[in-house]
Amino acid sequence: MECEEKEEKLVTDAVKHLTEANVQINYLSTEFNVKSDESRKQKEEITHLLAQVCEAQTKLKKSTGDNEKLATQLEIYKETQDELTSELSDFKEKYMEVADLLHDAQLEIKSLKRRSTSGTATTSASATSESENKGRSQLTFLS
Repeated sequence: MECEEKEEKLVTDAVKHLTEANVQINYLSTEFNVKSDESRKQKEEITHLLAQVCEAQTKLKKSTGDNEKLATQLEIYKETQDELTSELSDFKEKYMEVADLLHDAQLEIKSLKRRSTSGTATTSASATSESENKGRSQLTFLS
């Protein structure tokens, strides 16, 4: 009996060890499946994030190019504005000179008209003509 008891104990121990090993294998198999699923999800997320990074880099390159073009155009616009401002200032200056010449000519014409009413008509026409020619030559000089 002793032999049979030992044999039965050995069989029981072996079954117990096999059962424990089977439980551990099942646990490890479940863990492996969970980890594999997590790994797959992480790979999908990495792929998605890489696609977003590539898209963002493409947008960045395009935006940088657009920004450089706009900066160049802005510089051209500023230069053009400076040129136009300078031209406008020149025109204002010339306008003031012409306005002064016109005022002087009008005063001279009034003066000549006063003289002509007291003097002869021929002298007055000659002086008026001379005054107008002087004004024209000054205007031609300014342009």
